Amino acid sequence: MSPRRASHSRALDSRSTIGKVDENKPIESAGVLRTAGWECDTVFDEALSGAEDPDTGARCQAEGRVLFTLDTDFADIRAYPPSAYVGIEHPNRADAPNSPCRHVAAARGSFGPLDG
Repeated sequence: MSPRRASHSRALDSRSTIGKVDENKPIESAGVLRTAGWECDTVFDEALSGAEDPDTGARCQAEGRVLFTLDTDFADIRAYPPSAYVGIEHPNRADAPNSPCRHVAAARGSFGPLDG
């Protein structure tokens, strides 16, 4: 297993059952994650709607949460490196095949509302 994948697996095992759904994802996504066993907030729950991306990212880092988003800024792994976050689920991220969302989807059998 590569060091990057090993690091990602440790994050999944130890902290990735808490997430935050961004304002550009269907609010039902949080419910789907909760049903799958996640503790999940939305940016609306925490009055972060409209917050700057770095502020949302910093909150997720501080809380150890995976961010579920469609915001293309978060797809840039140079600006939001995988090693600095528990996880950022965006369909265009280079690390998307190993994302926490994929593990939830595998457990559920489909992405359902998580597809956005």
